[in-house]
Amino acid sequence: MIRWLLAVAVLATSSPALVRGQVQVGEWHHYTSTVSPTAIAHHNGLIYASTGGGVLIYHPTENRFSTLTTNDGLVYSDLSSLDISGDWMWLGGAAPNGIIQILNLGDGGITFVDLDLDEILYIEAGRDRGFAAYRNGQEVGLVELRWDGQTYSFMDIYRNFPVSANHIYDLDLWGDSLFVSTDNGVLGNNYMRANLKDPLTWKHIIPSAQYEVLQYLIDSTGHFYMIPNEIHQRSDHGWELYGVFGGGAIKHLARRPNGDFVISHSNYLQFLTTRGSRYYSPRADERVLYYMEGSAADEGYVIIRNQGLSRFSHQTRTWTRLPPNTMRGPAYSAILKLQNGQLVAAGLPGIARYNDFSWYNLVPGYGYLSGPDEIRNHGHAQVVASSFFLADTIFYRGKQSWNILQLPDGEIMVGFKGNLPNQVGVLRVDLDNISSFENYDTTNGHLDGLSGDGYITVRHIALDAQANVWIANPYSQIRQNVLAVLAEDKTWTHFSISDSRNVLNYLPTEITFDNRDRVWIGSQVIGEWSSWGGIAVLDYGGTLEDKSDDEWTQLTAKLEPDHSNTVWSLTFDRNDVLWTLTPDGVMGYTVQPDLSLTPFTQYGPYLEEVPFGEGSKIRVDAQNNKWITSTQSGLWVLLDNTTFWPSVDGINTQTSSLLSDEVLDIYLDDEEGVAYIATSKGISTLKIPFKKSLTSYNNLIIFPSPYYLPSVDYLTIDGIRQGSSVKIFTATGRLVRELTAEQGSVQGYQAFWDGKNESGEWVGSGVYLIAAYLADGRSGVGKVAVIRR
Repeated sequence: MIRWLLAVAVLATSSPALVRGQVQVGEWHHYTSTVSPTAIAHHNGLIYASTGGGVLIYHPTENRFSTLTTNDGLVYSDLSSLDISGDWMWLGGAAPNGIIQILNLGDGGITFVDLDLDEILYIEAGRDRGFAAYRNGQEVGLVELRWDGQTYSFMDIYRNFPVSANHIYDLDLWGDSLFVSTDNGVLGNNYMRANLKDPLTWKHIIPSAQYEVLQYLIDSTGHFYMIPNEIHQRSDHGWELYGVFGGGAIKHLARRPNGDFVISHSNYLQFLTTRGSRYYSPRADERVLYYMEGSAADEGYVIIRNQGLSRFSHQTRTWTRLPPNTMRGPAYSAILKLQNGQLVAAGLPGIARYNDFSWYNLVPGYGYLSGPDEIRNHGHAQVVASSFFLADTIFYRGKQSWNILQLPDGEIMVGFKGNLPNQVGVLRVDLDNISSFENYDTTNGHLDGLSGDGYITVRHIALDAQANVWIANPYSQIRQNVLAVLAEDKTWTHFSISDSRNVLNYLPTEITFDNRDRVWIGSQVIGEWSSWGGIAVLDYGGTLEDKSDDEWTQLTAKLEPDHSNTVWSLTFDRNDVLWTLTPDGVMGYTVQPDLSLTPFTQYGPYLEEVPFGEGSKIRVDAQNNKWITSTQSGLWVLLDNTTFWPSVDGINTQTSSLLSDEVLDIYLDDEEGVAYIATSKGISTLKIPFKKSLTSYNNLIIFPSPYYLPSVDYLTIDGIRQGSSVKIFTATGRLVRELTAEQGSVQGYQAFWDGKNESGEWVGSGVYLIAAYLADGRSGVGKVAVIRR
């Protein structure tokens, strides 16, 4: 069943270095990674590549990149396939959203079709129709879209093949014929005359080849098909062996104008003719996925796995790397906005920083796609606007990160989950002087590891009011030092399970502090690790080095007697209420003088039906609202009045523009009122109606000005104080419209006017006064010119 079919407009393509500011509550922006192309095509001198973060566009004559992403009108940016026919670019969505999007490269219009498919495997576009191979669960089949005189629209689905097909590798249109390469041979049909739903109309193109055919290729010289290690050509006598090849996983087959076949292996290109083969390898750390002939006779373009494009010169047999400026990967598990306003994310791809001009990456020197030839070392101080990849190498191993914190001196610290000795547990670095970075691991006993191999993991790092860094260090069997503290003077203190008189256990998860500087440590239940979960509370009396006055308290976190005692996340809100996130939901507690916990409201627990797991977090914004993230189902905002915003359905891919329901971390910018949400497919930012309370109306901002009517856009009144109402008057003082929170036209510190009066009619041209006021009489006034067109 078709869920929806819409047409929308695309904004002009933009450089990744230029991001417009978010000004209206509810506005989304997205940061995605375009370093991993999946398919490639050229059109009017430009190179287009589908990627995991949108469409990457290379401008050869200008030697620069631009992008098309969800910021520019794409519905879904994780793309698996691409094809161009005429002025139309067809895009297929990667799992789990097999959406088909068709862009008019002339006027920028987008048509998209969502059939609730898991993924689009391949797309082949023709002049008046196109076909997409899809997977939905275990089923594979074809979707047909046809030209209706104005755009392409859904026609039908075909899945009744005469043979069992578990995978579709390729589609080809030639004349009126459609060829489908499968793991059970090649099937062909006349799509103009035959009923594609009837399995009897499909023919085996290669009767003897009832096996895996990776690709079927047709050009003016003949028909060819590729199976592992062989290319066959159709002749007057049937199918004949054209050539044999070997070595490396086969990715793609292309043909040059001179008749050469180009085979993309996992680590080289093979040029195959009847006279023999020639082999050309990129750098050792690069993996070839796809070759496409360029518009110039001397060049070809090659997709390199996780590293963008390369241009190959046939004359000189040399490669020119073309990595785009982007985050190095889509999935960063920790995010932070620095004091200087720059955005930083950390995780398996490394550390990425965005400075309003370009992305700059710190790449791990070990492990994930590392290699000295991979990195352009631009230097930390030279980050400027660039459409090409900027990076430096730091020698550590990148893994999943729970969080990032910034120290008073501006340095950042990142903890990593699951490394071996000498591969870093916590990285400390000044992003403006990366040569001074420090790794904290088991060296000198800074952190503790498993007995035997010394495996080390860090679940959380937290900064207290005295600038001490507290580190949750689970799986610490060597000395049982599951809690480490790094003071501002770089001295270390450790707390072992025995120090806590067995209140601590082996699997601490997250750390927070109350208003008396007591330390609250959540933990996970795993019986084989003698880890009983719950909360450990430490009152160390302000003296880290003197443990004689330490007071330890053990608390349960079970919402019900039969519930789990695991605590994934915990924090205190601005009213000193303790909030816990467990596998069974969210609960707030009032802390009693004896440290016992009393549920603070009769309405909890919340979100009991959500399967919260490791990586789920709870955070508090400036208005005391609780932001609750899930690694499977998006996030929820529980307001201070215990209702949900924007609704109990939460914020997810079904209710919003969120990139993915797998939310890995969140940072709440209380100054600007923006939520930064790290997901498995990139970073989404949302302008929210919650930030630090304004103390005056001095910064009332009204835009756009002048306000042209009629308009589909709202006039925005920004900078009103929390709890305000807004009235709009003519210059003579006549009331035109009142805006209130109950109507939904006032949200936090912004109000929205549609340009109509109380009767629903457009107002006339003139100057209008806008008054924002509180119940106690405090108010602010602005004005705007309205022009009727």
